[in-house]
Amino acid sequence: DKLSALADEVDPIEQPMRFGNKAFRTWYTRVTESMTSMLQNALPDSSAVPGSARMELQLTEGAAYLCDSFGNATRIDYGTGHETNFMLFLYVLRGSPPAAEDALPSDAGSATPGGTAVHSDEAWLQDDDLPALVLRVFPQYLRLCRKVQRRYLLEPAGSHGVWSLDDFQMLPFYFGSAQLQGSSSITPGDIHSSAVRAGNLQRYMYLEAIDFVHTVKTGAPFAEHSPLLNDLSRLPNW
Repeated sequence: DKLSALADEVDPIEQPMRFGNKAFRTWYTRVTESMTSMLQNALPDSSAVPGSARMELQLTEGAAYLCDSFGNATRIDYGTGHETNFMLFLYVLRGSPPAAEDALPSDAGSATPGGTAVHSDEAWLQDDDLPALVLRVFPQYLRLCRKVQRRYLLEPAGSHGVWSLDDFQMLPFYFGSAQLQGSSSITPGDIHSSAVRAGNLQRYMYLEAIDFVHTVKTGAPFAEHSPLLNDLSRLPNW
């Protein structure tokens, strides 16, 4: 919310180039200058925060991951690599897994997706927190990035064009299809219905992502500018 408000304060500048508004560099500089103090203020004053996460967040790595989540100030672009940095930031909050010789049995503590148990005193974010990271934190991150992307006309970073799911992000389609698994009211083919998207995009990140694609890619049919997403829409279920 603070970074979004900061984007409201930094207006785009008048320039001859169509893309890559240089005001993004001003916003990004203000983000990097305030990030460490913002993270320090966000950390609870509690021993529940593992030392590894506290150190990384307050010093360099955590702040670097988070700052790199919003794009590159030199190129004025944004892409899936920046999205990955945000996931690395969340991984830092998860805490470090124990050394192999200290690993717990699978039923003795929370486990990482790879099956390695995590000591309870080394996991700031527990398994119970993970759904909220995906369904609340991550969509808010996406909305901020989309706002910044449109406000400063960021170029796609390393885009593979029509051979990729999307120019800017990948994970909303992965998390979003998982969120819709088992849905009897919304099918993959319903992404083509503007009414279905409009009525459900605040709840389902897949539909919000598709709606954003329609917003930024105009002048050609969906099947032409997003053929892989179009192919996925023909699947019978999520």
